[in-house]
Amino acid sequence: MVPLQQFDQAHNDVDLGSVFLQEWDHDTASSLYSFAETNGPPPMDNGLINGTNFWEDGGSSGETNLLRHVNPSIDTFFDFSIDNHILMIMEADFVPATPFEVNIFGLQQYDVLSTTNQSSVASDFWLRAVPYAFCSAQNLHIYGDSNGTPTTDPWATDDSFLNCQDQPLASLLPVVPKNAGESNVRSNQRNVTIQLATGTNLFKWYLNNITFFSQWEDPTVLQIVNGDTEYELQQAVIDLPIPYEWMSLIIEKTNTAPHPINLHGHDFYILASTSRSYL
Repeated sequence: MVPLQQFDQAHNDVDLGSVFLQEWDHDTASSLYSFAETNGPPPMDNGLINGTNFWEDGGSSGETNLLRHVNPSIDTFFDFSIDNHILMIMEADFVPATPFEVNIFGLQQYDVLSTTNQSSVASDFWLRAVPYAFCSAQNLHIYGDSNGTPTTDPWATDDSFLNCQDQPLASLLPVVPKNAGESNVRSNQRNVTIQLATGTNLFKWYLNNITFFSQWEDPTVLQIVNGDTEYELQQAVIDLPIPYEWMSLIIEKTNTAPHPINLHGHDFYILASTSRSYL
């Protein structure tokens, strides 16, 4: 991962680099898949912070530190906090945001600032990454040369409003707003749904009632490189013959589980979000 310094470096004294929060399981991916087909998403054995259970890198007292948070997990959503410390979100998904303060936030991909200004309270503080549905991974955050075990308490803030979702869109305001332009008449529509696969407890994506499947030895991208346009039905390919044109996506879900949306290799605008049906 290459750090991108999107905002003025004067905001921070020390760039502590990337902080990866992730799930960990002792079983193989194939065995976990088999479990998921019959029992739903498997509970993970552990949670890791930068690849370990116990990680010390808190900086020195009086410094403002930049932490670049990334959640590469499959099924796990983390709440992130540092005891007694207010965090300032500066960037979301590589987009510089108008800074705003939080004490707990749901982690996906955020750059945040933390100022170590609580030495009057304690010299050692827990940095907490609390995953939903399984054990709490804790991380040690230390001022200066101390090597003690923190005794600080977590924030008492009710974070249930996050509910495995990002920060409210009203808070995520870009530093440089952009106009997405006029929308055209909708055409060539596709229905995208997420649902349980028939006869299993495994969630699968369905595009026009097709769940994606690709041959390992002949993936879709390789077919494109080779000029092969004979796609199988389960590859769910949508051909857009006119390049460099806007595509509008209206994404609705009928279940309660939030799910990330990713367009590989493309940036996209979030125009609106609501709990009501679009139509």
